[in-house]
Amino acid sequence: MRSWKFESFSLSRDKVDLGLSTPLSEVVDEEKIVKPLSLRTRRPGDVFYPLGSSGPKKLKEFFIDQKIPRRIRDHIPLLVDGKDRIIWIVGFRISESFKVDENTKQCLVLRIVQSCQAR
Repeated sequence: MRSWKFESFSLSRDKVDLGLSTPLSEVVDEEKIVKPLSLRTRRPGDVFYPLGSSGPKKLKEFFIDQKIPRRIRDHIPLLVDGKDRIIWIVGFRISESFKVDENTKQCLVLRIVQSCQAR
């Protein structure tokens, strides 16, 4: 099993290049997040509001729609906030609820910095 770690740092909106998002880094609106942040894997009943979608959907349905193989679904890291809301399905998509928009003043840059084999 892999062990995932992340780092985050705050930047004002005018200092962030939103085009730098990669599968292992994202930028979200810091003011919409309740800290602390943590990484976990999926749980039964998880709901996610995919960026660009018309509304929330079950995480299981998102994985099916994205054609993510069943065998890896339990290993995909999810970054959640202090209210256990899914901010980012690492490697796939952030939540519409936490996206940077025209009202964003402070951004949180998120990066997966290490994944290694756990013993």
